[in-house]
Amino acid sequence: MVKQQLKIAGTWYVIAIAAIGMMWRGLEMHFYGEVQPRIVDNYIAIVWSVMGWLAYLLGREHGKEATIEQTKI
Repeated sequence: MVKQQLKIAGTWYVIAIAAIGMMWRGLEMHFYGEVQPRIVDNYIAIVWSVMGWLAYLLGREHGKEATIEQTKI
């Protein structure tokens, strides 16, 4: 069950990162007329990636705690 959830989350994560990348490139093409690769873009992407996974993992833990508390009632 947990492996299946992680697989689904991982798939959606990759789709989201790809979609954000395409939108980012589209905006650069719109505003600059070309894609301008910069190292700062890579750093921002890494930070957003880490924050996305942390939010997912913290949400899972919060959901587990809520479920445990509901079963105690």
